[in-house]
Amino acid sequence: MNPTFISGDVFYTRADQQFQLFKVVAVDPALDCYHVAAYAPLPALPVPADIPGLPIAIGHAPIAADGFDQPVWLAHLPVAARELRGYYTYLQFHQPAAERIEQAIRHFDEALALSDAQRHHDAIDTYTLAYTLVPELYEAVDNRAFCWMDLGCWPEAIADFEESLRINPASDLAEFSIGECYFNLHDDAQAKARFEKALALNPDSALAQEFLGKVAARSGA
Repeated sequence: MNPTFISGDVFYTRADQQFQLFKVVAVDPALDCYHVAAYAPLPALPVPADIPGLPIAIGHAPIAADGFDQPVWLAHLPVAARELRGYYTYLQFHQPAAERIEQAIRHFDEALALSDAQRHHDAIDTYTLAYTLVPELYEAVDNRAFCWMDLGCWPEAIADFEESLRINPASDLAEFSIGECYFNLHDDAQAKARFEKALALNPDSALAQEFLGKVAARSGA
């Protein structure tokens, strides 16, 4: 009889002189199933401290609890938000919408708290979980982009705001924020175009007007 594992447990099986490591990211008691990430096979067992740096071969797979050949417990490591992405993509197709939305809101609130605590990378990962569960949640993408801005990662922020506009095309906030990113990158032509789009969507936007003035002053126009 195989041992029972919990979320965060890392265990291995052995075949052909190779060690195959798995990490449990979630447990489904109703289906008697583990949701696991699988690491690339290794010729020797690693020490627990080295496990987080190992290459992942399969990001997520649901496997019956009795579907492993003589699994052996190796370590217990917290499940990081980024390790749940594959599992949450799975939930999009297998979990009722109401449950997904409730879970996404919890992650959104957690990410807000992480951002307030200046833990921007953790907030980015947690907003990603919320968005993965509910792909229509453009607010999570906007907030993730603001985290990138707080980190000074302007191209990453632009990419997220562009994704937000794909979901919510009439967002003057996203258009303005892309302009601000380009302004910080000293790409005044792109910044001006985005501020003008933001102003077209919201003619009362004082910020868009202010930054158009800043672009004009910097470029001497």
